[in-house]
Parts: sequence; C-alpha cells; structure tokens
Amino acid sequence: MRRDHGCRGSLLHRGGKTISDSLAKIIIGLALSGPDALGFDPRFSPPEGCDFFIPSALEGWRFSVDDTTFVTIEETVYVQWCPFGRGTAVYKVAAARGEKRILKTGHPYACAPAEYSLLDKARAALGEGVPVIYGYSSGGLVSAGIRKILAPHAPVAIERDRRMQILLMEILLPLNKLTGSEYLNAWVDIVEDLARLRKQNMLHRDISSANLMYRRTGTKIRGVLNDFDLALDLDNLASYPAHLLRPTGTTPFLARELIEDTRDIPHLLRHDIESAIYVLIWDAVRSAIDETGRTTHEYLRDWLLPDRGWVAKVHLQTYLMARCAYKLPLGCMEPIRKSIFRVVTSLLVGYNRMDSWLDELGKCEERACLDGEQKEHYESMCAEFDAQDVVRRLGLMRQHFESGQPHPAATF
Repeated sequence: MRRDHGCRGSLLHRGGKTISDSLAKIIIGLALSGPDALGFDPRFSPPEGCDFFIPSALEGWRFSVDDTTFVTIEETVYVQWCPFGRGTAVYKVAAARGEKRILKTGHPYACAPAEYSLLDKARAALGEGVPVIYGYSSGGLVSAGIRKILAPHAPVAIERDRRMQILLMEILLPLNKLTGSEYLNAWVDIVEDLARLRKQNMLHRDISSANLMYRRTGTKIRGVLNDFDLALDLDNLASYPAHLLRPTGTTPFLARELIEDTRDIPHLLRHDIESAIYVLIWDAVRSAIDETGRTTHEYLRDWLLPDRGWVAKVHLQTYLMARCAYKLPLGCMEPIRKSIFRVVTSLLVGYNRMDSWLDELGKCEERACLDGEQKEHYESMCAEFDAQDVVRRLGLMRQHFESGQPHPAATF
C-alpha cells in the first residue's frame, strides 16, 4: 500500500481503488488490536502450540465450556450470521477423552429462562425425548461486552439485553434422514411428547424440520425434541417481558393463525401440533422430490414467504388430493395420504368455524382474554381440532402405516 500524492486524503490500492484515511486508520487499528478489543470470546483458544490469530474457521480450536470442561472443535455444523438476534452456532466437538459431542452457543434474551433450565423441566415429562446434556454455562451480557466497545453511546434496554448461553450435548440425527415407518414412528414420538410437555405446563413454540431429531440405540429409534431456546414455561409467565410472549417459530412451519393475524395471539398446544403436521408433509415431499433432482416443490416455496404462506396452507387440502400435476408427492408416506388428508380437513374446518364464531362473538382481537367455556371453545377450534384428541388419532396412524388403510378411529 502506498500514498497516492495525486489523490489527497486517500490511500491507493494496487487495483487503483482508494479508501479514506479514516477507514485506513480503522483497518490499521483492527490489525493492531488484541483479541479482547476485537470482542473475540476468550473461551476460544487456538490449537495447542499456536499463537493467537484471527481464524477463518474454528476447526482445531479449543473451547472452554466451564472451568473444568474443554472441548476441541472438529466441524462447524451451523452458524447464524446476523447483526441482531441469537446468533446461534453449533459445532461437532471432541471432549477430553475423545467422546463426540455437540457444542451449542447463542445469545438469547437474558431475561428469558436459560435453555438448560427449560430442558431440565422438559426432561421430567419426556425422559428420553430431550437431548442429554453434558455441560452448560452462561457468559456475560452483550451490553457489557462487544456492544459496549462498539456502541458505547447506544444503551440496551434491560428487557432487550442478551447473554451468551453454552450447552454441551449429545449428537442427535435429523429426523428427516429417516424414511417410511422409522420416520413415522419417531415423528409420532415427538407429537405425543408435545402433549406431555403441555401437561408439564410448557410449550416448545419452534417446531421445524431442523428441530425434530432422533436417537438410535441399537435397533431402537426414539424421536427427540431439540432446541428449547424459545420454549415457554407457563408456570413462570409473570417473569417474561411482553415481547417474549408474542407468537414465534420458523416461517414454513408456523400455524396459519400465527401467520395470518398480526394481533397478539396466545401460543397453544394445537399450534405446535399443526406445525408438526406441516413438518411431516414438508419432509415427505422433500424426500420424494429429491429423487427427481429438484430442490423443492413449487407449492412449498410459498410456505417460505410470510405474506403468502398462510394462503398456501388454506389450499393444502386441494394439493393433497388433487388429480393433476399439482398433487403433492408424499413418497414413502403415500400409505397414509388419506389419513393426512383427514387431519388437514379437520384443521381447515376448524379454522372456518373458529373464525366465524370469533367474528360473531366480537372477540377477534381479544383471543388472549377469553376464559371459561369460551377459552375451551377457542382452543379446540370449536371442537373440530382438539389438540389432545388429534394427538391420540395421529398416534393411530403408525399402527396402520403398512396396510395403507386409515383406521376408522383415525378419521376426522
């Protein structure tokens, strides 16, 4: 790099591009800064025998889960690159004795319960239905760390501040890698666990294809519910700021009601069950079209769009039973197409009846305030989609998967 005397106040690069002196000072300042000044988390340390350097990848680096637990990163599984939000990162790591684990880091809201505490409560209800945790810890507030360095004059409201959370857990496998009866059995495990979780006064609130996993122990496969970052502990609602109680989830799998209505709506068990049904259909279709070389079905693309997803789901019934090229391919789930169709039909009828009833009642904007019989009527979608009953009926599908005929008790 050299000074270009023909262009005052700038630095000239080899390619003829110029940058300002101010930017040059920033670049030089960053180059001379130590890891702490750069906001580099001190829990990360370079491979043994190496001096500190800014890595392009963390493979080989060590991470301190707590004062006594150290792991070595072997593979980056997922990183959420974002200027705001949780910034979740997931790594495959090796523990001290070579045991393979998953390391998860993120920055959820500091005012929300830590994920490990939510998992402890969920384990009391689900047992093997949640991940095994080998270690956990918490870091400092974002406002006291890198945010303080980069934006000292932009304070963060207490309820908006975030704190680093760390989990060391078992390696689980994605449910969408299974097919046929193995997939269906594990999926039903998870659906039934959602109902058990609600009896424990908890809701998961982020049912997606990425969060449904399984564990294989010998010949036994068990569905496992993963990622409790956004789970809600209904026994401690008073401790949650209002913004943490708003509907949440992953766009393609959100319940219709949570997409089409911008008003505050209480998150219910039936919303998680509806999301699980969308995951079943999504995974089945994606598995079927993978064999054709396409990336996704045209109809499912609309599920990715918040402004079109709920409209697409209104027509799901048609796409399941259409006698044309638009018919959704279900691949290995073809034997239960009629059973899925009946579930979806019940859901659509429930939405129509519930919307009409709320409109007549004048309570469309006051759903969270309903109580007594009105609350029960709303939560069961006018008795058309009662969550506990739907879970029981969905469980019957796996008993009759091989026959390809829906059981009479599984009809809706």
